Amino acid sequence: MSKSRNNFDGSVYEDKERGGYRVQIRLPEGKRITKRFKDPEEAVTWKNDQLTKLGKGQFVTPAGTTLGEWLLEWLRLYNKQNVRQRSFERNVSLAKHCQPISHYKLQELRPTHFQELYLELQQYSGETRKKVHNLLHQALDQAVNDKYIYSNPIDSVKAPKVVREEIETFAKKELQKILTTAKDHRLYPSLLFAATTGVRLGEMLGLRWQDVDLKEGCVRITQTLQHASTGIIFEEPKSKSSRRKISIPLVTIAALSKAKSALGDIVPPSSLCFVATNGSPIQPKNYHRWWTAFLYGI
Repeated sequence: MSKSRNNFDGSVYEDKERGGYRVQIRLPEGKRITKRFKDPEEAVTWKNDQLTKLGKGQFVTPAGTTLGEWLLEWLRLYNKQNVRQRSFERNVSLAKHCQPISHYKLQELRPTHFQELYLELQQYSGETRKKVHNLLHQALDQAVNDKYIYSNPIDSVKAPKVVREEIETFAKKELQKILTTAKDHRLYPSLLFAATTGVRLGEMLGLRWQDVDLKEGCVRITQTLQHASTGIIFEEPKSKSSRRKISIPLVTIAALSKAKSALGDIVPPSSLCFVATNGSPIQPKNYHRWWTAFLYGI
């Protein structure tokens, strides 16, 4: 097939050496792009489509970057420095779930690819699949901003449905039985504190004596304890509303006072209120393990 148009607009010609047909388009700045096709009609259609996009200002220079490569780049350049360590580690884990479609080039991605991915992830919860969807949406939005693709192929894809289980709460009598049974356990003060304040586990385990005002009967939530790949870390609360002052009842004040007195006359203000038997911070998973074993043992 002979050249159909001049190089400035675009051309389609037979590739006699390798077979098939090649499209060549010269961009306004002078750069040339080429693409090979087996079918001449397909080559002409692609060429006309790219020229139309050029005319509308929608053309994006073809790139060989795959979804997997872009996710790694996005995590390194855009995500790591903008989120907390634990959030970054969760995002790395979520990105690994995208492996079934990671080989596709960004410009090859279609809505059906994401639907296929969600089918592959059926063994995971709807919450996890939705988080994967949100991660992909953020990463591909950035790919649009960086001119890798013209539009986000996941825009038209509905996020996986999340069916939330109803949270079970303890009745007053049940809670009283739990606290009575745990009365002599060394972790009783922490259990009582959690039951009477409703704080999150990380907030409770990150509580320091300097955050506790026994005279005023209140505590201030100023940090949380989290477990990351590097070990235990302390972070500020996620939002202003999470950084708050909480009143505590007399029974909790009494339990905290007793626990503090047991530590001696001088207690460093920066020391944690609730620690392991060796004095180190309590791992959240260890507290969960104790709580589960204790609850089933009642």
